[in-house]
Amino acid sequence: MPKKKVLFLTNSLYGGGAEKVLQTLLSNLNYNLFDVSLCSLKKETLDYKLYPKNLHYNYIFERLEENDKWWKRFRTLVGNKIKLYIYSHYSASLFYKLFIPGQYDIEIAFIEGYATRIISGSDNSKSVKIAWIHIDLSQYRWTNKKGVYKNPSEEIESYKAFNQLIAVSKTVCENMKKLLGVSNILPIYNPIDSTQIINLSQQPTNISPKKDLINIVSVGRLVHQKGYDRLISVIKRLVDNQYKCNLYLIGEGEEKSKLQQLTKSFGMEQSVFFLGYQQNPYNIMEKMDLFVCSSRSEGFSLVIAEAMILGLPIVSTTCSGPNELLDNNKYGILTENSENGLYDGIKSMLDSKELRAQYAQLSLSRSSFFELDKTMNQINSLLTND
Repeated sequence: MPKKKVLFLTNSLYGGGAEKVLQTLLSNLNYNLFDVSLCSLKKETLDYKLYPKNLHYNYIFERLEENDKWWKRFRTLVGNKIKLYIYSHYSASLFYKLFIPGQYDIEIAFIEGYATRIISGSDNSKSVKIAWIHIDLSQYRWTNKKGVYKNPSEEIESYKAFNQLIAVSKTVCENMKKLLGVSNILPIYNPIDSTQIINLSQQPTNISPKKDLINIVSVGRLVHQKGYDRLISVIKRLVDNQYKCNLYLIGEGEEKSKLQQLTKSFGMEQSVFFLGYQQNPYNIMEKMDLFVCSSRSEGFSLVIAEAMILGLPIVSTTCSGPNELLDNNKYGILTENSENGLYDGIKSMLDSKELRAQYAQLSLSRSSFFELDKTMNQINSLLTND
């Protein structure tokens, strides 16, 4: 029986939770059944420590290189501008026809936004089209990001072009049914390699949190959705109220300079530390005393699951994914989705060493919930049956 040809289209290969999920998923697919192509929006270097070697890799937009000759830079800039113009002014079907090479049995838009709109334009009537939904679109619409969709209706219609939608939590699944008015949505939790996370957490790191403080960590893109502006404000309030704590932020993003300026304006440079993107964040997380998710919205929150695997006590704002992962306060503290809510939740953890120890044990007990084999069996079965 010939292998099924599968295309995964994603916005980028590195930097966020969805990209980590993609790395784990592709590393654990059954390649006896599938011939897999991976395509990203812009050209990136495929790191074979993170991605399997038996992928066919392609990209849409060229990347400017430091050593490029002037004529090559000019050609790259002009070529990319033409592609962007076509994306912005013409239909998804035309863009797909021009820039997505090959014929596939299954076409997967692995993330919202650009990838979803492009695959929705596929003219391959024989392929099964699948869209992965990692965020709660009822709370965070890609229409709000300039240049992705022309209007909210186009965003909704693009999802209706897919045969199957995958939501990363049950709550997101139910919310998407209401928002999109469709029923072809299946919840599948993100695949997580617990063994790999634990092994990576044992590697050495030069980050040494202070032993006489409560060290708080959060991991994610430095964007408005993640709520780091209010988390930094909470740390300021706690320090002003004589709590001895530091905050470590792991990640990069468009709001980094704004958040650094906020930290400076508070005079908190000795309490809030920006560690940037870390290929291995787990050896840093493992040294911390508390994990905080300050997000305004989350579909699943991969980093909460990873923090549980490492036995960290959790404080999170109330939103779709964390509510399920923490089972409504059973395995961690869920707070009102506000600055005051975060303050109260973190304060309660700082006030009690016993409470932190209790939730650390509960995190470890919950980590058995994330079975890689179970999730991958679901995904392999989905792709095989389709």
